Amino acid sequence: MIRSLFLFFAFVLPSFLGAENTLPKLKTGVTFTENKGQISDQNFNPRPDILFVGTDGSLSFYLKNSGISYQLYRVDSWKEDNTQTAYFKEGKPHRYIDKRTIYRVDVNWLGANAHSQIIKGEALAGYNNYYTASCPNGAMEVRSYSDVIYQNIYSGIDLKWYQKDGHLKYDYILAAGADHNQIQLEFKGAQNLIINTNGELIIKTPLGIIVEQAPVVTQNGKELKASWKINNNVVSFKILNANPSLPMIIDPGVRQWGTYYGGNADDLCWASASDATGNVFVCGYTSSVGGTNIATVGSHQSAHSGNGLENALLAKFTSLGVRIWGTYYGGNVRDVGTGCCVDAAGNVFMSGNTMSSNLGAIATPGAIQTVQGGSWDAFFVKFNGAGVRQWGTYYGAASGDYGYGCAADAAGNSYLCGRASTSAGTVFATPGSHQPAYFAFEDCFLVKFDPNGLRLWGTYYGGESTDFAYDCETDASGNVYMTGNASSTV
Repeated sequence: MIRSLFLFFAFVLPSFLGAENTLPKLKTGVTFTENKGQISDQNFNPRPDILFVGTDGSLSFYLKNSGISYQLYRVDSWKEDNTQTAYFKEGKPHRYIDKRTIYRVDVNWLGANAHSQIIKGEALAGYNNYYTASCPNGAMEVRSYSDVIYQNIYSGIDLKWYQKDGHLKYDYILAAGADHNQIQLEFKGAQNLIINTNGELIIKTPLGIIVEQAPVVTQNGKELKASWKINNNVVSFKILNANPSLPMIIDPGVRQWGTYYGGNADDLCWASASDATGNVFVCGYTSSVGGTNIATVGSHQSAHSGNGLENALLAKFTSLGVRIWGTYYGGNVRDVGTGCCVDAAGNVFMSGNTMSSNLGAIATPGAIQTVQGGSWDAFFVKFNGAGVRQWGTYYGAASGDYGYGCAADAAGNSYLCGRASTSAGTVFATPGSHQPAYFAFEDCFLVKFDPNGLRLWGTYYGGESTDFAYDCETDASGNVYMTGNASSTV
């Protein structure tokens, strides 16, 4: 179902088009792609009023002469194309979106200068060419930029759009003598506008919420007390003790969603990861029991089993912040999730530490290590995207051994790193590996598993003193990188 507020297709963004693309696949975060005729409405009529487009995860945005539109979407169902099975790896049918729901919120800058001069920031390397019904002769050399500035959008006020930490940001930059009360933002399409206890502006839609963070206003190096004001569907800024003779910057931020995750006791999240479709995973540990705050009904482990101590936790959210599933993971003593990662197929891996020894809680039959080795062992577990455990294993020996980071490569192999306190034959390192023998005190370890949990190789990494590995990552060529701390000098 597509709602009536939808006026232009989500697939007009470069990442959804089958156009000639010379833009390198870099992790550039939010960028601003110019419209040179490739953007159209649902009838393929050009939309010249749209100047730039971009996306912040599942939130698409469209910058216009006199406002911005935020567009959210949700995949309602998928279909499988069985006609070209032979062309896909392992004979798996191609999946494509069958139905999606799309919703848009318009923000109009009331009284703004519709002919504001647009200043483009740094151009990204490369460009895109488009051939669509709205531009049959081609929209050529369409470039993306790091930021966009609307000069003098109000008298004495510039508006800058940019990205920070991978998220959409904007600043109103006021010259001396400019009046911030000129800024009036009219919202159309929002179900409701409220200001929460954190001072954030909450824009409610049928597909979730958009959050405009509490405004941060600085003048002459000092932060002024500021807040949002709502008058029906028009939003403005309330700023106290501003000096009209000095310049000022108003700096809110656009956040899609945020949530607490916990119950009636101590809860802590150690790591997060996301998959190719924007779903988000978090892992950590919890002492909370009862209810569904941590684990969903029907999950792998819906009840806490740690006798008042910690169980690991793992949860999956959609890109709009809706929880899909959550599970405890642990046995009868203490279990902590410290890292998570996702492979190309959407499987999620969790690394951590455990003191639990009860059968089946941590390790699955046939795993590389099915029984606990010492007081603390590392553990590593794989779930599919639906939260069904595929395999799990201990990884440790007689002394305290700890798992911290994990990673997955394009082939579905996975990696676990941590620290080992044990000289234990081949428990940690395989013959012929980089460092098959334990050196001293505590060494790093790094191990690689195939998609079925079979160990391919493992190695120590360390010298004569204490060495810890905290995280690992892979690149497109299948190389793996490990980071940590070293006290060793050899």
